[in-house]
Amino acid sequence: MKAKELLSGNSLNHEELGRLLREHHLILRNLLKVSTPEVEKILNEALKAGALGGKINGSGGGGTVVLYAPGREEWVREAIERLGKTAHIVEISDGVKVF
Repeated sequence: MKAKELLSGNSLNHEELGRLLREHHLILRNLLKVSTPEVEKILNEALKAGALGGKINGSGGGGTVVLYAPGREEWVREAIERLGKTAHIVEISDGVKVF
């Protein structure tokens, strides 16, 4: 709910959104036990490279990691690729439009 409020506002507090992502990941890791050592390594390297937050994503232990790194996307992508992983930079769009 906190993230929804942040995303619905006029200006986005990037640090707070990053904190919320990290907090959610800790719940998934510590309480639900869905993270892996490999995911933890990716998250740690991303944070060192400048990501503000991130979390495991996907059912059954997660097949992806979502990272939030506004203005630092390339640094984080390079850090992930140094681990031998594939990284994609994505942007939020307005969604599907019907013409």
